[in-house]
Amino acid sequence: MTAGHEVVADALRAHGVDTLFGLLGNTNLALAGVLRGHGVRFVGARHETGAISLAAGYAWSSGRPAACTVTHGPGLSNALTGLTSAVRDRAPVVLLVGDIRGEPAWMAQRADHAAMVAWTGAGLIDVDRPGRLAAAVAEGLGRAVRERRPMVVNIRSDLLADPAGAQEPARLPEEDRPPPADEACRALADAERPLILAGRGALWTGAGPALRDLGRRTGALLATTLPAKGLFHGDPYDLGVCGGYATATARELIRESDVVLAAGASLNGYTTDKGELLAGATVIRCDAVSPVAARRRGRRTPEIAARVAAARDFADESDDDGLDPRTVLRAVDVALPPDRQVVVDVGHFTTFPTQQLTVHPGRFLPALGFGSVGLALATGIGAARGRDAPTLVVVGDGGALMALGELETLARLRPRLTVLVLNDRAYGAEIHHLRRHGLPEDLALFPETDFAAVAAALGIPGISLRTSADLDRLAYLRATDGPSLVDARVTRAVVADKFAGRTP
Repeated sequence: MTAGHEVVADALRAHGVDTLFGLLGNTNLALAGVLRGHGVRFVGARHETGAISLAAGYAWSSGRPAACTVTHGPGLSNALTGLTSAVRDRAPVVLLVGDIRGEPAWMAQRADHAAMVAWTGAGLIDVDRPGRLAAAVAEGLGRAVRERRPMVVNIRSDLLADPAGAQEPARLPEEDRPPPADEACRALADAERPLILAGRGALWTGAGPALRDLGRRTGALLATTLPAKGLFHGDPYDLGVCGGYATATARELIRESDVVLAAGASLNGYTTDKGELLAGATVIRCDAVSPVAARRRGRRTPEIAARVAAARDFADESDDDGLDPRTVLRAVDVALPPDRQVVVDVGHFTTFPTQQLTVHPGRFLPALGFGSVGLALATGIGAARGRDAPTLVVVGDGGALMALGELETLARLRPRLTVLVLNDRAYGAEIHHLRRHGLPEDLALFPETDFAAVAAALGIPGISLRTSADLDRLAYLRATDGPSLVDARVTRAVVADKFAGRTP
């Protein structure tokens, strides 16, 4: 008789899964072993949240659902931060977990998996009979794609070990398709100061070219939510990101808009800056637009184009304490190959790569869904496995130290990935909040870490940037074909727009 873990493995392979991310324990050892024996790659992480983040990055860059596995109890609890972030980043991931609920209550690692998963927002498919194993895998993969969120397939551990028997057929719901919006384009064409704001929905459906054309015909300026950064790359009327990470020029022009067409965007408080940016506009939300014949100059004047072009300019504020992070990122932007993909961690520094790095559509992933520091490194490694492109991960020193174990994963897998550590020897966001409240900064200060030396100890080439003269060393980024790390000492004197008294 075929064991349950073999049925699960066969179901994963039957649905095209060729890579399994995870961290092993008692309940998933056999599954990973069988899959590896059938040619499915197992990519192990050093922490369960790292495993989920690897899978989320892979799903984002490859455009396919990703499979991940962790073990029961603390294995699942360790994964919850990464799982919650993947939910909010809308990553199609299937997490396979063994459940030892049938064991005695005194077992140290026994836990209520359903209760843990519930607060993350992930879907739960509980498998409590042997005939459901294959169908649960199919349902998990199907729903992860359809609902654009992770699905946890929670399997009683005895079902994985025992004979599975005959399998029930999978039953997947029909996909609902939202109707297109018909009035949006006419309202935009009648506006005096129109703006097109595109989100992930526009990115996923390939609506970028149609929205660009609509902007040309109606004279509208263009902007995106943070996850859709790059959708209008190269357009002279692209304001960039709308929200807390917007440039000062973008914020001003967005506020002046009288009609905003929001295409595939949820318009949450991050995008609207708690409603302030779009407060004076009529907002039309839609998932699809129709062509219009009108051609208007609208807001597309040489003066506006010049303002947009100058929005990324700044005066270098490097000092004896370190480099201006904007200067570092401008140099990295020049040095990287143009087909790069970028994954960004959360922190005070996040504004700088958002404003200074250029990317093509679908090549910018802010690993910020749960606002958790330290997830970008593993997410970036997964992204590098899912798409054959040079990958840049931008982290602060705090996030790099939180994810230190995944530097070993990077050294082991050796993808074309550069880790840029913007090292201010502090938790930078807390520094600026402390300053604002008149509290002592040393509460958030730490000794300096030599990340280039740490990387070298793990077998990853690393360089340190301490002065402007060191920036020439970044030229190697254009030709590197493996992992590397750049440790850039940056000044704490430069305050990001988001922290300059605008957004708490």
